[in-house]
Amino acid sequence: MITTLRLPPETEALVQRIAKRTGRSKSRVIRDALALLAEREALSEGEQRPFHLVEHLIGSVDSGGQCLSEQTGRKYTRALEQRRRGRRAD
Repeated sequence: MITTLRLPPETEALVQRIAKRTGRSKSRVIRDALALLAEREALSEGEQRPFHLVEHLIGSVDSGGQCLSEQTGRKYTRALEQRRRGRRAD
C-alpha cells in the first residue's frame, strides 16, 4: 500500500540522518518506528505484567533504617515450626 506522509522539516531531517547512519531507506526507518510504536501500544493496552502495575511503588517506602530482610529464612522456618507444634498439640 502506498501512503503519503507529510513531515515537519526537523522530523524529515531526523529520518534522513537515521537512514544514512544505518544504511536503511527512509521508508524502512519509518516502518521500523511504527512497528516499535505498535509494540509499545500493545504492551500498554493489556499485556502488563504484575510488576508494571506496582512499578511506581517500588522503592517508595522507607523502612526507617531497619534491615527488615535480615535472616528472613530463619525467621520463616521458626514460624513454620511453631505453627506445626501448635497443630500437634490439638
